[in-house]
Amino acid sequence: MSRGHAITSAVPPAVPTLPQAGIRSLADLLAPVSVEEFYKEYLGRKPLHIRGAADKFAAIMSWPSLTSILNQSGVWSPATLQLMMDTAVVPPPDYCRPGRNREGQQGLVSDLAKVRSWLRRGASLVLNNIDSLTPGLRHLAAVLANETGGATQINLYCSWRAHPAFAVHFDTHDVFALHIEGRKGWRIYQRYFEAPINHPTFKNLDRAFHEQHKGAVSQHVDMQPGDLLYIPRGYYHDAIALDRNSMHLALAVIPVIGMDLITALFESAVTDPFFRQGIPHPVMAGEADFDLRFDALLNRLVELGREPSFRKKFRDFLAAHSGSFVEIALPEDGMG
Repeated sequence: MSRGHAITSAVPPAVPTLPQAGIRSLADLLAPVSVEEFYKEYLGRKPLHIRGAADKFAAIMSWPSLTSILNQSGVWSPATLQLMMDTAVVPPPDYCRPGRNREGQQGLVSDLAKVRSWLRRGASLVLNNIDSLTPGLRHLAAVLANETGGATQINLYCSWRAHPAFAVHFDTHDVFALHIEGRKGWRIYQRYFEAPINHPTFKNLDRAFHEQHKGAVSQHVDMQPGDLLYIPRGYYHDAIALDRNSMHLALAVIPVIGMDLITALFESAVTDPFFRQGIPHPVMAGEADFDLRFDALLNRLVELGREPSFRKKFRDFLAAHSGSFVEIALPEDGMG
């Protein structure tokens, strides 16, 4: 466990308005902070707040866009549409009904009438995995994936004044928060875990643990439309709407990590009979036999990792990690 660096804010006095076409690159997303400065000073190290023109993200998401995708009722299930009421999860049966999903399987589907009722009571709306629902979102996900090499996921959060969605917490991935509408006050605390990952060790911590280890507030951030807030994984934070309503997008960037290499080695070791043989028990077979086999296994694992075929396989995994963003254009892509 380690505590991170001091938190820095880069808030210039004015930012030129980007073209209405939207974000075309990581440089556009971070402007006026350069990509080089971001990688050198901030990525994985400390949070960064960047002021932006009010319409900087208008081509990506807006109230009309949100209304349009939300009314595609067949898209939403308890996994993709969640409700939070004053930091408590609203149970899916309270806003869903039995039905068939888009694959025709029976289960719970979102009941938009019930969803609307909860929203009018102050529940926060959370839409998960919306990367592909609009051209602007698809392009944004592709930009982040292509330029960072990480897998991306876009979630949307819509909250109302004085009704917080989540209690103080940290994420197990880096987050780029793009503020779309209204104002929201964020509190950034200290970093307790360095580079936490999506594993029960970090995901199953309760609220009492977070309250005990969040540390002091390091920065208050007043997020307004066009602002970006970058939070590296492990930094505690919470937020609350300051206007009647507020909306932001959260872009998760998930890199390939050392644990992925261990997983790949495990999968390759399964095909090697040497790793499938029993290990001599140090009491039954003697310490010498145990040490001999133990050292042989470690050496074989290193040999396996150095094999050109394994290295190529892992390079291919790296290349595929960020996903493929291919679009079909009809009728051009139809039969000639």
